[in-house]
Amino acid sequence: MERCDYSLTVEPLSELHLLIRWAQPVVPSHQRWCQLSLINLAETLRAHPWVAEAVAGDQSLAIECTYPGCQSRVEDLLAGELALCPSPSASQRSHLIEVRYGGEWGPDLAWVAQQCGCDQQTLIRRHTQGKYWAAFVGFQPGFAYLEGLDPKLQLPRRPTPRLRVEPGSVALASHYCAVYPAASPGGWHIIGRTDLTLFSASQTPPARIQPGDEVRFIQASHHD
Repeated sequence: MERCDYSLTVEPLSELHLLIRWAQPVVPSHQRWCQLSLINLAETLRAHPWVAEAVAGDQSLAIECTYPGCQSRVEDLLAGELALCPSPSASQRSHLIEVRYGGEWGPDLAWVAQQCGCDQQTLIRRHTQGKYWAAFVGFQPGFAYLEGLDPKLQLPRRPTPRLRVEPGSVALASHYCAVYPAASPGGWHIIGRTDLTLFSASQTPPARIQPGDEVRFIQASHHD
C-alpha cells in the first residue's frame, strides 16, 4: 500500500479528551491508508499509561486521557516517531460471511436492485464480488462500517428507519455496507441476513469484526 504524507492536528475537547484529525482533506485514493494509520495510531496510544482509551472514527481519532494536561504528550508523540503517520500494519484479520439474500432475510433486495438498474442476481453478484474492510465501529457494539461498496450499489438511507432490524441483517447505505450485530432500529437497506454472531460479551474480542479487518460476502448455497 502506497505511503501518503499527511499531517495530524490535536484538538482539546475537555480536560481529559482530545480529538486527532487530518490537517488537510483526504483524497479518496488515500482514504484507506489514512484510516488504517489512525487505527494503528490508536493501538500505539493505548499502550501508554496516560491514555485510558483511543477510538478511531471516520477519519478522526478520539482519545480519553487518564489525567488532565496530556495534550502535550500526544503532540510530542506525533512530532516524533509518528510525525508522518504510522504505516498500516498487515495484522488485520479476514472474514468470510455467508448471506441469505432476498425474501424474508433481505426485504429490500428487489427495491435496491430496481433503484440500481439491475436484476436481483446481478446485485447479489456485485455485492459478493466486493472486497470490504472495516473503517471503524460505531452506532452499536460490533457494528462495523465497511468500505468498498460498489459505486453502482450506493443509495441514500431510507427516509423512514425501521423500528426493528433483525440481528445479522446485511445492509447498505451511502458508500457503506454493514451487518447489524443485534436487533435495533435502523435506516439502512436490508438485502440479506447471516447466521454469524457479530457481537458477544462472552467471546474475545466481543466484536468479531475489528477496525482494519477485511470482509468478503458469499451467497448461502441453500436456505433452511
